[in-house]
Amino acid sequence: MTMEYAILDSNGICISRILWDGLTPWRPPAGCTAVADPDRLCLPLVESAVPTPDYQGFYSGLLNSLTYRSVVLMPATAELARALAIFVSAMQDAMSGRVNPSAMQGAIWLLLSQVALTEAHAIELAGLMATYHLSGSYLLSLPEPS
Repeated sequence: MTMEYAILDSNGICISRILWDGLTPWRPPAGCTAVADPDRLCLPLVESAVPTPDYQGFYSGLLNSLTYRSVVLMPATAELARALAIFVSAMQDAMSGRVNPSAMQGAIWLLLSQVALTEAHAIELAGLMATYHLSGSYLLSLPEPS
């Protein structure tokens, strides 16, 4: 008789379900166990489709980037110092769990308005934003006027 089975990982977390007759040769994946669950008491844990931005990882990557090194080597101006201070403050808030997406976006645009961004820098920043899941939340360039 075919029955529903929950597939549990080594931590006992349901990762999948399967219909199985108990006779057909089949094994659960390595490290997992199949448990009869006709009442569907164990449902797979569904991961969030949208990853949470990793501000700490992004900031660490940024501080080690060629783009950041180029900014540090730029001539010091009051406008650049102000833009850096605002950006760093927004990053510190985000890393402390007090992210303000509007303020962060404004800080990104303000800082980028003060630097001569090359294509290589834009590619590097876009890669960092994608790697640390910020590209779904923030833009490197101003949106086109409607």
